[in-house]
Amino acid sequence: MERNPSHEELRLAFLLDQFLALSDDQDNAGRIIFRGPKGEYIGEATLSARDIEAATDALDSLNRYRQDLEEATRPADPLPQVDTTDMEQALTQLENLANGGE
Repeated sequence: MERNPSHEELRLAFLLDQFLALSDDQDNAGRIIFRGPKGEYIGEATLSARDIEAATDALDSLNRYRQDLEEATRPADPLPQVDTTDMEQALTQLENLANGGE
């Protein structure tokens, strides 16, 4: 009885397909083997030097983009705490000035 693949296995199979689609170059500069979360064999791809370079460049670009995005969206230092008593006094002084007082 064959079981349905998990979401993780399907994502790994899709990733494997992306590696296989890099090129039809028969040069063998490396091999990548995919195993599922429990060690089950998903598949493998033979990669040419050109494939390895393309995949490495693409992943490097993605990782740099994610790092830049993370840094850009990281919250700034928290705002200083405002003493409400000081704020109320400052507002009272502004109201007095606005009403012609000191």
